[in-house]
Amino acid sequence: FSFGGIEIVSKIVEGKFPLEGMVAKLNSGFHIGPAYYYLLYPFYWALDLDPVAAGVFAGVVATATSVVFYILVRALFSPGTALVALGIYAFSSHIIVRDRIAWPVIFLPVLATIIYYLLVRLMEGKMQYLPRLGLTLGASLHIHFTSVFFFLYTIVCLPFFVRAKGFVRFALMSLPLFLIWLIPTYIANMQHGFSQGAQVFSYIQTYYHGFHVVRVIQLVPEVLIEFGSILGVSQFRFLKYIMLPVFLALYWRRHSTGRGLRVCFLTALWFVVPLVVFSLYSGEISDYYFVVTRPIVIMIYAYVTTELFRLHRAVILILTVLFWVYILYFNINLFFRNNYGNHLPKIRQEVRTVILNGGTINFTEGDPKSYLYYLYAQR
Repeated sequence: FSFGGIEIVSKIVEGKFPLEGMVAKLNSGFHIGPAYYYLLYPFYWALDLDPVAAGVFAGVVATATSVVFYILVRALFSPGTALVALGIYAFSSHIIVRDRIAWPVIFLPVLATIIYYLLVRLMEGKMQYLPRLGLTLGASLHIHFTSVFFFLYTIVCLPFFVRAKGFVRFALMSLPLFLIWLIPTYIANMQHGFSQGAQVFSYIQTYYHGFHVVRVIQLVPEVLIEFGSILGVSQFRFLKYIMLPVFLALYWRRHSTGRGLRVCFLTALWFVVPLVVFSLYSGEISDYYFVVTRPIVIMIYAYVTTELFRLHRAVILILTVLFWVYILYFNINLFFRNNYGNHLPKIRQEVRTVILNGGTINFTEGDPKSYLYYLYAQR
């Protein structure tokens, strides 16, 4: 519980501007970019460094993500699919809980949605989207180390549009938009004697264990984890094994053209890349490493749902409605049953009591009481 990086933001208030973000991976020795702190700063500034700013920030980001998600899903599929997708996004207890946390990872779903959309457009030969892709890829380096997936998606998709008219011109326009995001990291690395590059290669060498088919099979449930987590109902976890093939079959059936091939290829690629990358990695893997798949999973559920409605079969329609009514009921019930209470008022009072009694609280990174003591007694 670190109030969303308030220790660093408070230094920005004092005029100390960070050039590095959080550590990319514990004990890795290298960092993501610092953009997250600068996005967080206006909220703490407006609320005079009150820690409730982290919650406000997370709420604003989640709301903006839902708006962008709806707009892009509508552009890619249909208004009906976008509406169903937005409903899943809004009522999934799994998503609600994770969107309440102020940390860089909350930007991964919106970045994944944008990059998926841009790659579809680029594979259609629309090179004017290339500068936006460069800008978004650069921004992703300030969010999480799993942003490396976005670069791999782009590299694999290059053969679809590298020969398109205007590619070189728009690629040259994209380059500075990408490189501008690297400036803070470059300066920080220069100050450290360019040691981060060596640390990255050292980390890769330490945790690379080669390709093993058994490891790939073991990771399949992990890569598909968002299919089950979004529903929140353990009885339907088996759907994670069939939803992707069902989507590919339905989409190809309706769009058996170049567009169908491109969308199906990119959608499958979105899960294959993390699977292959983490099959080569011997370190610990957490479920949030697959957040980049979340918006695609929601799109798949929404598209399959609208396609089932198109069948105009009474039995299928009733079963589909009953399924989502049950999921809705379960998630609402789960949200209110779990204790997501706000503990901040209690912590505030405990700190004020210590101050009134003449006590002190030593600083401990991530400890809310030590920050509140600084806020109330020292600042």
